[in-house]
Amino acid sequence: NVLTEQQEKELAAITSRVFDAQKAYAAVEEKIANELADDSALDSALQELKEAQKQLDGFTVRTVERNYSELLVPIMQGNLITLKSQAINVAANYVQMMLGAGVDLVSYPIEKVLSLMGMDADPRKLSLLSYVYGARKYVSATKQSVKDAVNGQDPDVTEWRQYRGFAPFRALQAAMSSDALPVDSQTGKPSVRQRLKLLLEGTLAIPAETMFRLLSLGDYNVRKYTEEVFLDQLGRGYGLTGEALARFRKNPPAGIKERAEQRGRQMTFQDQRAASMAAQGLTQGIINFLNRLGVPPAASSFLVRSQVPFVKTPSNILDELAQYLSPVYAGIHILSGIKNNDARYTSEATAKMIIGGSATYVASMLIANGLASGSGLDDDEKRMRSIMYDTLPPNSIN
Repeated sequence: NVLTEQQEKELAAITSRVFDAQKAYAAVEEKIANELADDSALDSALQELKEAQKQLDGFTVRTVERNYSELLVPIMQGNLITLKSQAINVAANYVQMMLGAGVDLVSYPIEKVLSLMGMDADPRKLSLLSYVYGARKYVSATKQSVKDAVNGQDPDVTEWRQYRGFAPFRALQAAMSSDALPVDSQTGKPSVRQRLKLLLEGTLAIPAETMFRLLSLGDYNVRKYTEEVFLDQLGRGYGLTGEALARFRKNPPAGIKERAEQRGRQMTFQDQRAASMAAQGLTQGIINFLNRLGVPPAASSFLVRSQVPFVKTPSNILDELAQYLSPVYAGIHILSGIKNNDARYTSEATAKMIIGGSATYVASMLIANGLASGSGLDDDEKRMRSIMYDTLPPNSIN
């Protein structure tokens, strides 16, 4: 497919608008850092930037053709997400967020000891005010995530990239248009193949895109909370207070900002870990094997992902859970942190082992002394009889 002359002019105008909006936003950020502008100017620049990016998204949706794997795999993934899986995802994030405070408390003295032993450590300082500040940002981020779930935009300000979700209504509108589509390079007429794919996106992708947008409601706010707590603790560790601390939290150096974002991704299980990279590598290896057998790339990708639709997030959840449940697995993470001379990573893995071991010990003591019960019988009838007549029903604390 190729663009028409009119579409090329449209693309040039849109990209010019996006670049100008990015420059304007960066300039306002610099002015705020130097206290030459206020937040209202930044909000205005942000609004213009998002409008320009949305316009560019709309153009790429109707002119950039996806292959069938790029189209069908996300549709399948989105349609497999249910309200129950949404609830599990949100619950996992909140459990991780609450455990994070405990891990901070337990790991802090360990990290200081490791720092005295020569390992690299952040000069962070624990403070209740850090969590209060993070909770305030959590509330504002929740409001923003609801707003962005409605309009389908990324709440974060990032360099523009081709929109990889779906835009069903824009796709359907473009499919019905006579001049919005690129033209076939051989026939010189609007691409029939692109029109069919847009019709597919405009119908089957509606529930998928709805579920993808709902995912942000339990991710962005938890991620933002974690980032702000990290920045506040680090700023206090540097000895900053008052306005100096507020400026540091709002405009941290690029390297520190990147680390804060990494902490946020880790809290919501979106980071790259050894376990998730291994799982993704295994999945890709199977796809490559099928390709060598002569299966077309799009078909092999769809076939494998239909059996394993989600890889990174489940792998990261299992990795996190195993650190609490298995001292051996946590020990592997501890050794990895020591090897990389990372005091915080090492201390947090140690803290997870301590918290998980303590919880297991308390639970076993309660069960051994008859103060708690396990899952009980598998048979439903026997389970009901047990609940009705036993002194201690299953899954109970006496």
